[in-house]
Amino acid sequence: MGYRRSDTSRTSLYDAERIARGREQLDKSQCYLLDMDQTLARYRTPAVYELVHRALLSFMVDNKGYPAALKEVAFEPGFCLKGLVFDTETGDVLKIDEHGAICRARHGFAAPFLTQEQVKAKYPGGLWPKFQKMVNRERGDFFLFNTLFDVPVALVCARLVDNEDASRESRDAKGHQAAYAFLPHLFEALEHTYGPPAFGERRGLFFPSLLASPSTFLWK
Repeated sequence: MGYRRSDTSRTSLYDAERIARGREQLDKSQCYLLDMDQTLARYRTPAVYELVHRALLSFMVDNKGYPAALKEVAFEPGFCLKGLVFDTETGDVLKIDEHGAICRARHGFAAPFLTQEQVKAKYPGGLWPKFQKMVNRERGDFFLFNTLFDVPVALVCARLVDNEDASRESRDAKGHQAAYAFLPHLFEALEHTYGPPAFGERRGLFFPSLLASPSTFLWK
């Protein structure tokens, strides 16, 4: 799990010693492995968010036969917030507080935010039932968006929920819709966009766009 704001209250002598030991080990290292999330470059966040949104939806249209209109939908930066959760069973994008209470909920993108009454009707007590699973870092039928490169995926999920809801009629015996079919395709889109060979092969839309116009996406 990445750095959490609440961790700032837990700094200890052990942490300082561990950091010092890490610096000594870096001096002896022959190579370094770094992630992309603000490590070597300072990104222009809104532009990168829009590029991720466009790259993933373009993959879905060009490689998976999704409606071409998805490539034309407007990017909505207000939907891109760290800490959002996508519940893959309900198709809802959720904002959860530290106790698991649902602060805001939205089904897809086109529909308005759910009212508190609607939230409590859908989630008993207004609590998200998978919260503890997320806290325990267990895998489950949800996604947590908290990095520069996956925050825009919440908006992509919302767009794809709208697309699938418009054409779906299948429901189970309790009246719930079956699992969303776009999820495996979205995983493929993410792998195609961010997988280890993506940069070297200049595949997809993300890295080629970044390389073609660095000043658009990076601060000097």
